[in-house]
Amino acid sequence: MNEQPKWYHTDSYWADLLQYDFEEYTASLYNSIEDELLEDGTEPEPITISGEPFCGCNDCSTREILCFLIPRIIQGYKDGKLKFEE
Repeated sequence: MNEQPKWYHTDSYWADLLQYDFEEYTASLYNSIEDELLEDGTEPEPITISGEPFCGCNDCSTREILCFLIPRIIQGYKDGKLKFEE
């Protein structure tokens, strides 16, 4: 049976900060769709990393998760914060 390589982080501070920033970002997205209407009666549009509107559905959530995490994980790997063990 072929086992997949295992990954691990080498910097707990980096991993904790990534988790904190991700939680803050996702919370801000969901909070923004719960905000009251703007003065002109329109709903506020959350500012997303993807640049796309966010309504909270699975598609929007998945898109924003990927857009947030992928570049940070790639950079973390390049910076030696993540390692793979085969």
